[in-house]
Amino acid sequence: MIVFREALEAGLVTAIIFAYLKKINRQDLYRWGYLGVGLSIVASLGLGYLLYVVYSGLTEMFSRIFEISAGTAAVAVLSYMIVWMASNARKIRGEVEERLDVAVTTRNLAAISIAAFTSVGREGLETVLFLAPFIGGNLPGILVGGFLGVVCVVVLLYLLARRIYQARISSVFKYTSILITVLAAGILFHAMYELVELLGDSGITLGFLSRQAYNLGIPETSLFGEEGLFGGIIHSFTGYMQSAPWLSVICYLAYWIVMGSLLCRIYNANPKDQ
Repeated sequence: MIVFREALEAGLVTAIIFAYLKKINRQDLYRWGYLGVGLSIVASLGLGYLLYVVYSGLTEMFSRIFEISAGTAAVAVLSYMIVWMASNARKIRGEVEERLDVAVTTRNLAAISIAAFTSVGREGLETVLFLAPFIGGNLPGILVGGFLGVVCVVVLLYLLARRIYQARISSVFKYTSILITVLAAGILFHAMYELVELLGDSGITLGFLSRQAYNLGIPETSLFGEEGLFGGIIHSFTGYMQSAPWLSVICYLAYWIVMGSLLCRIYNANPKDQ
């Protein structure tokens, strides 16, 4: 689902680029757009592979530190991107078209590749950041899920190809931003749980923050356990856990209060996006 969401946004912005070039009858410049998209995909895959290589060479202690650090960093960077996207969604099409118009007029054709690279690369970076905290888990599952997500986006964009240019991109980004906020909050929740566990194994406690806030008492073999069919799906989306310390709960609620307030303020100031 993470890959689906990011690939959808990248696909929509890329579609704007090619739709505009077609609108001005400059299909001959498509190759510059393809170059930018291709380079951004290679860069994203390269970054993901680099993180995997680094993680593979770590000891158990440092691998846990890596997962916690990656999760915390991902939440910080993605939160910034969520706010930026919410604030600038309505301007994206106009800004992309303006950059393309300048590139075509001045014959600075490399700027078309740069526009495509930055548009797709931003989503690729988000994907790598989202998946980094889970790199030590089921890697084949992540790869298969990512491939299926991309395939679904390609099919969806193909079916919507004739309507992409008329699509209300700001609305799409609004709802996907809400989705990414849910995922980011879940990553923070899980990262704080791992932090408490790591400190506990090192003999360090955070007072009441390290104490258990709740325990649902769900058996590990249950479908609703973290490793169960339904529980696993919910865990992937929201960070749901059968039990968690107060640090996780407090950070999760605080994150929603802060991000919820920011998003409400932004969207209330832009009612046309509703």
